[in-house]
Amino acid sequence: MNTLTPQIIEEKLKNIATNHPAEILDSDSDINPAMMFMLVYDQMYYTRAFPFRIKVKKFIKALEEKEGLTPSHYASMELFNMRKYEAGQPPRPSRYIILLPDNILVMIHHKALTLYYGRQTSKERITELADLAGQHRRKDKKHNKNHFFMVSKGDFMSGFELKSFEIQKTNINLEEHYNDDFLPVHQTIADFINKKNTNGLVLLHGKFGTGKTTYIRHLISESKRRIIYLPLHLMSFLSDPDFLPFISDYKDSVLVLEDCEDILKPRSYTEQTNHSLVNLLNLGDGLLSDALSIKVICTFNAQLKDIDQAILRKGRLVARYEFDTLSEHKTKSLLEKQGFEITQPQSLSLAEIYNYSSPDYNLSQSGRRLGFGH
Repeated sequence: MNTLTPQIIEEKLKNIATNHPAEILDSDSDINPAMMFMLVYDQMYYTRAFPFRIKVKKFIKALEEKEGLTPSHYASMELFNMRKYEAGQPPRPSRYIILLPDNILVMIHHKALTLYYGRQTSKERITELADLAGQHRRKDKKHNKNHFFMVSKGDFMSGFELKSFEIQKTNINLEEHYNDDFLPVHQTIADFINKKNTNGLVLLHGKFGTGKTTYIRHLISESKRRIIYLPLHLMSFLSDPDFLPFISDYKDSVLVLEDCEDILKPRSYTEQTNHSLVNLLNLGDGLLSDALSIKVICTFNAQLKDIDQAILRKGRLVARYEFDTLSEHKTKSLLEKQGFEITQPQSLSLAEIYNYSSPDYNLSQSGRRLGFGH
Protein backbone atom coordinates (compact mmCIF):
# COMPACT_ATOMS: atom_id res chain seq x y z
CA MET A 1 0.00 0.00 0.00
CA ASN A 2 1.35 3.41 -1.00
CA THR A 3 2.04 5.86 1.82
CA LEU A 4 2.41 9.61 1.62
CA THR A 5 5.25 11.50 3.28
CA PRO A 6 4.46 14.73 5.17
CA GLN A 7 6.07 16.65 2.29
CA ILE A 8 3.79 15.05 -0.30
CA ILE A 9 0.71 15.68 1.85
CA GLU A 10 1.73 19.31 2.29
CA GLU A 11 2.24 19.72 -1.47
CA LYS A 12 -1.14 18.16 -2.20
CA LEU A 13 -2.88 20.46 0.29
CA LYS A 14 -1.21 23.51 -1.26
CA ASN A 15 -2.29 22.36 -4.71
CA ILE A 16 -5.88 21.85 -3.53
CA ALA A 17 -5.98 25.25 -1.82
CA THR A 18 -4.60 26.93 -4.95
CA ASN A 19 -6.33 25.08 -7.77
CA HIS A 20 -9.36 23.27 -6.32
CA PRO A 21 -10.65 25.21 -3.28
CA ALA A 22 -14.31 25.05 -4.33
CA GLU A 23 -14.19 21.28 -4.74
CA ILE A 24 -13.54 20.61 -1.06
CA LEU A 25 -16.20 22.98 0.30
CA ASP A 26 -19.78 21.98 1.07
CA SER A 27 -22.89 24.16 0.86
CA ASP A 28 -22.02 25.79 4.21
CA SER A 29 -18.47 26.61 3.02
CA ASP A 30 -17.04 24.00 5.38
CA ILE A 31 -14.36 21.57 4.27
CA ASN A 32 -15.90 18.38 2.90
CA PRO A 33 -13.73 15.55 4.25
CA ALA A 34 -14.91 13.08 1.61
CA MET A 35 -13.80 15.33 -1.25
CA MET A 36 -10.52 16.08 0.49
CA PHE A 37 -9.85 12.36 0.89
CA MET A 38 -10.39 11.69 -2.83
CA LEU A 39 -8.21 14.63 -3.90
CA VAL A 40 -5.35 13.80 -1.53
CA TYR A 41 -5.31 10.02 -1.85
CA ASP A 42 -6.65 9.69 -5.44
CA GLN A 43 -9.17 6.95 -4.59
CA MET A 44 -12.68 6.32 -3.35
CA TYR A 45 -13.27 5.87 0.35
CA TYR A 46 -15.02 3.89 3.07
CA THR A 47 -16.15 5.43 6.33
CA ARG A 48 -16.56 4.43 9.93
CA ALA A 49 -18.28 6.83 12.30
CA PHE A 50 -18.14 6.98 16.09
CA PRO A 51 -21.12 9.05 17.32
CA PHE A 52 -19.71 10.02 20.70
CA ARG A 53 -17.88 12.99 22.12
CA ILE A 54 -14.08 13.00 21.99
CA LYS A 55 -11.56 14.63 24.30
CA VAL A 56 -10.16 16.34 21.25
CA LYS A 57 -6.84 17.74 22.52
CA LYS A 58 -5.88 14.56 24.35
CA PHE A 59 -6.85 12.39 21.39
CA ILE A 60 -4.80 14.52 18.97
CA LYS A 61 -1.81 14.44 21.31
CA ALA A 62 -2.05 10.64 21.53
CA LEU A 63 -2.35 10.47 17.75
CA GLU A 64 0.72 12.70 17.36
CA GLU A 65 2.78 10.46 19.62
CA LYS A 66 1.58 7.26 18.01
CA GLU A 67 1.73 8.35 14.36
CA GLY A 68 4.60 10.84 14.47
CA LEU A 69 2.46 13.61 13.03
CA THR A 70 3.62 17.08 12.01
CA PRO A 71 1.58 20.28 11.45
CA SER A 72 1.49 19.49 7.72
CA HIS A 73 -0.93 16.65 8.44
CA TYR A 74 -3.58 18.99 9.83
CA ALA A 75 -6.41 21.16 8.66
CA SER A 76 -8.82 22.78 11.09
CA MET A 77 -12.02 24.78 10.89
CA GLU A 78 -12.87 27.46 13.42
CA LEU A 79 -16.31 28.00 14.88
CA PHE A 80 -17.20 31.71 14.77
CA ASN A 81 -18.94 33.05 17.86
CA MET A 82 -20.06 36.70 17.73
CA ARG A 83 -20.20 37.08 21.51
CA LYS A 84 -16.63 35.83 21.97
CA TYR A 85 -15.46 37.86 18.97
CA GLU A 86 -16.87 41.08 20.46
CA ALA A 87 -15.22 40.20 23.78
CA GLY A 88 -11.86 39.89 22.05
CA GLN A 89 -11.61 36.15 22.58
CA PRO A 90 -9.95 34.11 19.83
CA PRO A 91 -12.07 31.64 17.85
CA ARG A 92 -11.69 27.98 18.69
CA PRO A 93 -11.33 25.11 16.24
CA SER A 94 -14.61 23.24 15.85
CA ARG A 95 -13.35 20.51 13.53
CA TYR A 96 -10.02 18.95 12.75
CA ILE A 97 -9.02 17.00 9.68
CA ILE A 98 -5.91 14.87 10.12
CA LEU A 99 -4.31 13.24 7.09
CA LEU A 100 -2.39 10.07 7.90
CA PRO A 101 0.28 8.77 5.53
CA ASP A 102 -1.38 5.36 5.04
CA ASN A 103 -4.47 6.66 3.24
CA ILE A 104 -6.60 7.45 6.29
CA LEU A 105 -8.33 10.75 6.95
CA VAL A 106 -9.49 11.43 10.50
CA MET A 107 -12.35 13.92 10.89
CA ILE A 108 -12.80 15.12 14.47
CA HIS A 109 -15.95 16.99 15.41
CA HIS A 110 -16.68 18.04 18.98
CA LYS A 111 -19.54 15.53 19.03
CA ALA A 112 -18.21 12.74 16.82
CA LEU A 113 -15.27 11.19 15.03
CA THR A 114 -15.26 9.74 11.51
CA LEU A 115 -12.57 7.76 9.72
CA TYR A 116 -12.26 7.85 5.92
CA TYR A 117 -10.03 5.12 4.51
CA GLY A 118 -9.16 3.30 1.31
CA ARG A 119 -9.91 -0.20 0.11
CA GLN A 120 -6.46 -1.52 1.04
CA THR A 121 -6.67 -0.34 4.65
CA SER A 122 -6.79 -3.35 6.97
CA LYS A 123 -9.50 -3.95 9.54
CA GLU A 124 -6.79 -4.20 12.18
CA ARG A 125 -5.62 -0.66 11.38
CA ILE A 126 -9.15 0.75 11.69
CA THR A 127 -9.71 -1.17 14.91
CA GLU A 128 -6.45 0.25 16.26
CA LEU A 129 -7.63 3.83 15.64
CA ALA A 130 -11.09 3.01 16.98
CA ASP A 131 -9.58 1.72 20.22
CA LEU A 132 -7.50 4.88 20.54
CA ALA A 133 -10.63 6.99 20.06
CA GLY A 134 -12.47 4.92 22.67
CA GLN A 135 -9.71 5.60 25.19
CA HIS A 136 -10.39 9.33 24.80
CA ARG A 137 -14.17 9.23 24.77
CA ARG A 138 -15.75 12.06 26.73
CA LYS A 139 -18.31 10.89 29.25
CA ASP A 140 -21.75 12.35 28.79
CA LYS A 141 -23.00 14.60 31.55
CA LYS A 142 -25.14 12.91 34.13
CA HIS A 143 -28.75 13.86 33.59
CA ASN A 144 -31.25 14.26 36.37
CA LYS A 145 -33.69 11.39 35.99
CA ASN A 146 -36.53 13.53 37.30
CA HIS A 147 -36.44 15.73 34.24
CA PHE A 148 -37.67 16.16 30.70
CA PHE A 149 -35.38 15.94 27.69
CA MET A 150 -35.76 16.22 23.94
CA VAL A 151 -33.70 14.28 21.42
CA SER A 152 -31.80 16.55 19.03
CA LYS A 153 -29.46 15.97 16.12
CA GLY A 154 -26.98 18.32 14.47
CA ASP A 155 -25.29 17.79 11.13
CA PHE A 156 -24.58 14.38 9.63
CA MET A 157 -21.61 13.75 11.92
CA SER A 158 -22.96 15.09 15.20
CA GLY A 159 -24.96 12.08 16.31
CA PHE A 160 -27.85 12.32 18.75
CA GLU A 161 -27.92 14.11 22.09
CA LEU A 162 -30.39 15.13 24.78
CA LYS A 163 -31.38 18.71 25.48
CA SER A 164 -32.92 19.54 28.82
CA PHE A 165 -36.25 21.38 28.97
CA GLU A 166 -38.43 22.65 31.76
CA ILE A 167 -42.07 21.67 31.32
CA GLN A 168 -44.82 23.61 33.02
CA LYS A 169 -46.30 21.29 35.61
CA THR A 170 -49.91 20.36 35.08
CA ASN A 171 -51.99 19.65 38.15
CA ILE A 172 -55.32 18.37 36.88
CA ASN A 173 -58.04 16.28 38.41
CA LEU A 174 -58.14 13.21 36.19
CA GLU A 175 -61.55 12.19 37.48
CA GLU A 176 -63.04 15.49 36.32
CA HIS A 177 -61.21 15.73 32.98
CA TYR A 178 -61.49 12.16 31.70
CA ASN A 179 -64.24 9.59 31.44
CA ASP A 180 -64.59 7.01 34.20
CA ASP A 181 -63.18 4.14 32.14
CA PHE A 182 -59.82 5.94 31.88
CA LEU A 183 -58.98 5.98 35.59
CA PRO A 184 -58.00 2.28 35.86
CA VAL A 185 -55.97 2.64 32.64
CA HIS A 186 -54.13 5.61 34.13
CA GLN A 187 -53.30 3.60 37.23
CA THR A 188 -51.86 0.82 35.08
CA ILE A 189 -49.73 3.34 33.15
CA ALA A 190 -48.53 5.12 36.29
CA ASP A 191 -47.55 1.84 37.98
CA PHE A 192 -45.73 0.74 34.82
CA ILE A 193 -43.73 3.96 34.50
CA ASN A 194 -42.74 4.16 38.14
CA LYS A 195 -41.63 0.53 38.40
CA LYS A 196 -37.92 0.02 37.79
CA ASN A 197 -36.55 -2.22 35.06
CA THR A 198 -39.77 -2.63 33.11
CA ASN A 199 -40.36 -2.26 29.39
CA GLY A 200 -43.33 -2.16 27.06
CA LEU A 201 -45.58 -0.07 24.85
CA VAL A 202 -48.44 2.25 25.75
CA LEU A 203 -50.76 3.45 22.99
CA LEU A 204 -52.88 6.56 23.50
CA HIS A 205 -55.06 7.49 20.55
CA GLY A 206 -58.21 9.38 19.70
CA LYS A 207 -59.54 12.52 18.07
CA PHE A 208 -57.78 15.87 18.18
CA GLY A 209 -58.37 17.85 21.36
CA THR A 210 -59.50 14.95 23.53
CA GLY A 211 -56.70 15.33 26.09
CA LYS A 212 -53.79 13.13 24.98
CA THR A 213 -51.15 15.86 25.26
CA THR A 214 -52.66 17.15 28.50
CA TYR A 215 -52.36 13.67 29.95
CA ILE A 216 -48.74 13.30 28.78
CA ARG A 217 -47.94 16.61 30.47
CA HIS A 218 -49.60 15.30 33.63
CA LEU A 219 -47.46 12.14 33.51
CA ILE A 220 -44.30 14.23 33.11
CA SER A 221 -45.30 16.31 36.13
CA GLU A 222 -46.00 13.29 38.31
CA SER A 223 -43.38 10.77 37.18
CA LYS A 224 -40.01 10.22 38.83
CA ARG A 225 -38.54 8.78 35.64
CA ARG A 226 -36.40 10.46 33.00
CA ILE A 227 -38.76 11.42 30.16
CA ILE A 228 -37.25 11.56 26.66
CA TYR A 229 -39.30 13.24 23.93
CA LEU A 230 -38.59 12.31 20.30
CA PRO A 231 -39.88 15.18 18.13
CA LEU A 232 -41.85 14.52 14.98
CA HIS A 233 -39.09 15.55 12.57
CA LEU A 234 -36.69 13.00 14.09
CA MET A 235 -39.01 9.99 14.21
CA SER A 236 -37.70 8.62 10.93
CA PHE A 237 -34.30 8.41 12.64
CA LEU A 238 -35.60 5.49 14.68
CA SER A 239 -34.24 3.49 11.74
CA ASP A 240 -30.81 5.14 12.01
CA PRO A 241 -28.13 2.58 13.00
CA ASP A 242 -26.86 5.02 15.63
CA PHE A 243 -30.19 5.55 17.39
CA LEU A 244 -30.36 2.31 19.39
CA PRO A 245 -26.76 2.67 20.69
CA PHE A 246 -27.63 6.26 21.65
CA ILE A 247 -30.83 5.43 23.53
CA SER A 248 -29.12 2.50 25.27
CA ASP A 249 -27.19 5.04 27.36
CA TYR A 250 -30.48 6.05 29.03
CA LYS A 251 -31.79 2.83 30.48
CA ASP A 252 -35.04 2.74 32.44
CA SER A 253 -36.31 5.92 30.77
CA VAL A 254 -39.65 6.80 29.21
CA LEU A 255 -39.58 7.51 25.47
CA VAL A 256 -42.52 9.63 24.25
CA LEU A 257 -43.57 9.83 20.59
CA GLU A 258 -46.46 12.20 19.87
CA ASP A 259 -48.52 12.10 16.66
CA CYS A 260 -46.54 9.14 15.37
CA GLU A 261 -49.03 7.81 12.81
CA ASP A 262 -46.43 7.70 10.05
CA ILE A 263 -44.13 5.21 11.73
CA LEU A 264 -47.06 3.07 12.93
CA LYS A 265 -48.40 2.52 9.42
CA PRO A 266 -48.46 -1.07 8.19
CA ARG A 267 -44.96 -2.12 7.20
CA SER A 268 -45.94 -2.65 3.58
CA TYR A 269 -46.14 1.14 3.05
CA THR A 270 -42.44 2.10 2.86
CA GLU A 271 -39.11 0.55 3.72
CA GLN A 272 -38.20 3.51 5.94
CA THR A 273 -41.35 3.10 7.99
CA ASN A 274 -40.58 -0.60 8.22
CA HIS A 275 -37.20 -0.10 9.87
CA SER A 276 -38.47 2.62 12.21
CA LEU A 277 -41.32 0.41 13.37
CA VAL A 278 -39.06 -2.61 13.83
CA ASN A 279 -36.73 -0.61 16.07
CA LEU A 280 -39.70 0.75 18.01
CA LEU A 281 -41.04 -2.75 18.59
CA ASN A 282 -37.59 -3.96 19.61
CA LEU A 283 -37.40 -1.22 22.22
CA GLY A 284 -40.79 -2.10 23.65
CA ASP A 285 -40.95 -5.85 23.30
CA GLY A 286 -37.94 -7.21 21.41
CA LEU A 287 -34.57 -8.70 22.26
CA LEU A 288 -33.24 -5.34 23.44
CA SER A 289 -36.20 -4.47 25.63
CA ASP A 290 -35.23 -6.45 28.72
CA ALA A 291 -31.71 -5.03 28.71
CA LEU A 292 -32.70 -1.41 28.11
CA SER A 293 -35.95 -1.22 30.13
CA ILE A 294 -37.26 1.55 27.86
CA LYS A 295 -40.92 2.40 28.38
CA VAL A 296 -42.44 3.67 25.12
CA ILE A 297 -45.55 5.88 24.99
CA CYS A 298 -47.04 6.56 21.55
CA THR A 299 -49.89 8.94 20.77
CA PHE A 300 -51.67 9.16 17.44
CA ASN A 301 -54.93 10.33 15.89
CA ALA A 302 -55.43 7.59 13.29
CA GLN A 303 -57.87 4.74 13.66
CA LEU A 304 -56.59 1.38 14.84
CA LYS A 305 -57.27 -0.19 11.46
CA ASP A 306 -54.73 2.21 9.93
CA ILE A 307 -51.75 1.10 12.04
CA ASP A 308 -49.63 -2.03 11.85
CA GLN A 309 -51.52 -4.80 13.62
CA ALA A 310 -48.28 -6.26 15.01
CA ILE A 311 -48.33 -3.42 17.53
CA LEU A 312 -51.59 -4.72 18.97
CA ARG A 313 -50.34 -8.25 19.48
CA LYS A 314 -51.47 -9.76 22.76
CA GLY A 315 -48.84 -9.35 25.44
CA ARG A 316 -47.00 -6.54 23.64
CA LEU A 317 -49.02 -3.62 25.03
CA VAL A 318 -48.99 -2.55 28.65
CA ALA A 319 -52.02 -0.34 28.06
CA ARG A 320 -54.11 1.13 25.26
CA TYR A 321 -56.78 3.78 25.50
CA GLU A 322 -58.90 5.66 23.00
CA PHE A 323 -59.64 9.22 24.15
CA ASP A 324 -63.06 10.56 23.26
CA THR A 325 -65.31 13.47 24.09
CA LEU A 326 -66.33 13.75 27.74
CA SER A 327 -69.68 12.46 28.89
CA GLU A 328 -72.50 15.00 28.99
CA HIS A 329 -72.41 15.02 32.79
CA LYS A 330 -68.67 15.76 32.99
CA THR A 331 -68.86 18.29 30.16
CA LYS A 332 -71.62 20.16 31.99
CA SER A 333 -69.66 20.07 35.26
CA LEU A 334 -66.47 21.54 33.72
CA LEU A 335 -68.36 24.25 31.85
CA GLU A 336 -70.26 25.28 34.96
CA LYS A 337 -66.95 25.58 36.83
CA GLN A 338 -65.97 28.14 34.21
CA GLY A 339 -69.13 30.12 34.84
CA PHE A 340 -71.29 28.91 31.95
CA GLU A 341 -74.95 28.06 32.47
CA ILE A 342 -75.72 24.83 30.64
CA THR A 343 -79.34 23.85 30.08
CA GLN A 344 -78.87 21.31 27.29
CA PRO A 345 -75.58 19.50 27.94
CA GLN A 346 -73.78 17.71 25.14
CA SER A 347 -70.63 15.66 24.91
CA LEU A 348 -67.59 17.86 24.12
CA SER A 349 -63.83 17.42 23.94
CA LEU A 350 -61.49 19.09 26.42
CA ALA A 351 -60.35 21.49 23.70
CA GLU A 352 -63.93 22.49 23.03
CA ILE A 353 -64.68 22.89 26.73
CA TYR A 354 -61.69 25.13 27.45
CA ASN A 355 -62.30 27.20 24.33
CA TYR A 356 -66.03 27.41 24.81
CA SER A 357 -66.21 31.18 24.47
CA SER A 358 -64.03 31.25 21.33
CA PRO A 359 -65.67 31.35 17.89
CA ASP A 360 -65.78 28.05 16.02
CA TYR A 361 -64.47 28.46 12.47
CA ASN A 362 -65.09 24.84 11.59
CA LEU A 363 -68.81 24.16 12.08
CA SER A 364 -70.00 20.57 12.01
CA GLN A 365 -72.91 19.41 9.89
CA SER A 366 -75.15 19.59 12.92
CA GLY A 367 -74.39 23.28 13.19
CA ARG A 368 -72.98 22.94 16.68
CA ARG A 369 -71.35 26.23 17.61
CA LEU A 370 -69.24 26.84 20.66
CA GLY A 371 -69.06 29.93 22.77
CA PHE A 372 -72.50 31.52 22.55
CA GLY A 373 -73.75 31.64 26.09
CA HIS A 374 -72.69 31.81 29.71
